[in-house]
Amino acid sequence: METICSGLNVLELGSGSVAASIAGVVLADAGARVIKIEPTEGDQLRRDNPNGFLVWNRGKESLVADLRTAAGQQTVRGLAANADVVIEAFAPGRTAGWGIGPAQLRAENPALIHCSITGFGRTGPYAELKAYDPLVAAKVGLWARGAWAHRPGPIMFPVPWASFGAAMESVAAIMGALLVRERTGRGQALDSTLFAGLDPIDYFVSTVVQLMAKRGEKPSGDARSATSASRFAPKGPPASAASPAHSAPVPTPHAKPHSGAASLTGTGASRRVRQPPTAPARNGAASAARDSTGAGPLSGSAASIGSSGSGPSATPVGATTVSAPKAKPVPTA
Repeated sequence: METICSGLNVLELGSGSVAASIAGVVLADAGARVIKIEPTEGDQLRRDNPNGFLVWNRGKESLVADLRTAAGQQTVRGLAANADVVIEAFAPGRTAGWGIGPAQLRAENPALIHCSITGFGRTGPYAELKAYDPLVAAKVGLWARGAWAHRPGPIMFPVPWASFGAAMESVAAIMGALLVRERTGRGQALDSTLFAGLDPIDYFVSTVVQLMAKRGEKPSGDARSATSASRFAPKGPPASAASPAHSAPVPTPHAKPHSGAASLTGTGASRRVRQPPTAPARNGAASAARDSTGAGPLSGSAASIGSSGSGPSATPVGATTVSAPKAKPVPTA
């Protein structure tokens, strides 16, 4: 069965880029042939985030090419000449200095769609800053929102939200450019940024602020305000004014639920009340086996990246149950 991107040839450049990896794997999952160019020492994600590398590069092919050398640059030119899409995530001007920038590659292949992913764009006061996710998030002000923190004030958490957003925006732009190419026969040079990848956070905060203002509350950008500002949150008298016969203590993000109290599960629009189990909980803990084998880069002709760096696809890892040790009897005096 053909998928939406069947027959497309995609070239991915940018060692260690989460955004480029995710954009590439979305196209690979949709049927495109994606060749990932890795340096001689292997992609940086193999070392920094081996589990992420396996997930974000499933279904791709790997080819070793040192882009700092003339031979590596010629390899990229040859592949780009027959490619439909190039995804590139280097610092602004880096690939142009190597002679494999968007202008040079599109001059040889006018139908090529080139998508460049940077931190803050090619120009401007922040253009030369490193495109690290925490740095971009700090400049945007994401850490100042709190996010269920153990204390007030800015809190940093290790989630590459900017890269997630930039990857999705890149895929949307590429698909749009492919539709235009069907009508015109010409490709495009696209630009995506981690800065713009955080736009959905702005939409979310704006919604929260508007809902809080509509309810007569003081607007706040703190992430902990999201639940109370939800349009699906109960509206009525505070818990202290409700009838004791029809109320139960509700847990807060900073307190554990009382014994026997109803607990809230779910987020966003779907929130339901779950009653505590009547039977005692079983002893034991579930642990998921992790496969973090970041195999070395594949040399020579392209070969597919899989769960161990050599198979066609990642194999799901099942969960196993580990029983808790039985308690020893306490000797009596």
